[in-house]
Amino acid sequence: MAAPAIATVAAGVARRLAPSITAGAVRRLAPKFAAAAAMPLVLVLAAVLTVFGARWEQVNSTRQGVAVAGVGIPTALLPIYNEASRVYHVNAFLLASVHKQETDFSGAPDTFSVNSSGCAGPMQISSVPGSACGCEWCQASVRDAYRRGERPDVYPDEHSPHPSVYDTFDAIMGAAVVLRGKVGGRAIPRLDATAHQALCGYYGACSDGVAGDYAGNVLRRAQQWETASQALAPTTGAGAGSGPLRLTPGERAVILPNGQAAAPASAPPVVQQIIAAGNQIVGRPYVYGGGHGSPVSSVQPSYDCSSSISHLLWGGGLLNVVLASGDLMSWGEAGNGHWISMYSDPGHVYMYVAGIRWDTHGAGVDTGPNTGIGWHYGVRARRPGDAIRHPKGL
Repeated sequence: MAAPAIATVAAGVARRLAPSITAGAVRRLAPKFAAAAAMPLVLVLAAVLTVFGARWEQVNSTRQGVAVAGVGIPTALLPIYNEASRVYHVNAFLLASVHKQETDFSGAPDTFSVNSSGCAGPMQISSVPGSACGCEWCQASVRDAYRRGERPDVYPDEHSPHPSVYDTFDAIMGAAVVLRGKVGGRAIPRLDATAHQALCGYYGACSDGVAGDYAGNVLRRAQQWETASQALAPTTGAGAGSGPLRLTPGERAVILPNGQAAAPASAPPVVQQIIAAGNQIVGRPYVYGGGHGSPVSSVQPSYDCSSSISHLLWGGGLLNVVLASGDLMSWGEAGNGHWISMYSDPGHVYMYVAGIRWDTHGAGVDTGPNTGIGWHYGVRARRPGDAIRHPKGL
């Protein structure tokens, strides 16, 4: 059997045995399969099983339970995808899905080394002159793509000096330029046939016996994320939008015209998740007892004060049942927190999150678009019986 055929069979076996191995991982290991062409096929397959058995343990032991803002994308990476989308007009979900496919959001063990195909970094951009895949990182438009964007103050896997193919911001900005280059420089704002064509060019093939349906899988995941994000948008009120959780500089959240909130970019992921969960139910009608007796994880037709706050705390991974306001008087730790402070008595509960208030009604001092369930500016007068609590560490 010829070397390419052996490589295809071996990689196909490995793909079926370990379907969650990233495309980047398969592509990095494929040349090693071909190098074994002189070996009997049974020995090749045995070697593949050994390699992928170890790799299965490595990949599935990294980045488990990553923080997400509602749809499965790591929260800390959202501002980078959004910034690349803003600057280069490439769909943010598409960029996130490529990152997931290539290195499992930089969780693959060999993300930060050059593979045998000459690709490297979070987005697996070809970076070695003269390699079979060319050298896209050698192009100034790709390498210097970061210069047009606003780099976050803090983000995962920062590498300097810049530009660095291993730096998350530099790599994602560069990947946006690479994707556009595969469709003649056109913008890719939608997850459509143009996006599919760009993915085929990015990988070097729409599909093959090594990575399977690369372009289709990446596109479908991006579409699923985009659809899920639309479900997070409020169902009432003007300007209800979609897309990943918006982030804003500093430590204070900002209420948007549609009633949702932009989370502070510097906030811990759990705080950003709480804000994302609140954005799911902004504008829902207030009904006393609404949301009680139902799963805290599902969006209900109506809420009251304690069920809505229970949903927010669930979004941050802090609560898995709906609690009444009296129960919340003893939940968490006593006193105000740095990011979150909850004020509760037996009849009502409200909560401050990153400087804005989640409440079911106005307090006479409010400004902003929400008058009912949602985010409010303004500080409510403290009641004599209020218990002040906060989640541990927040």
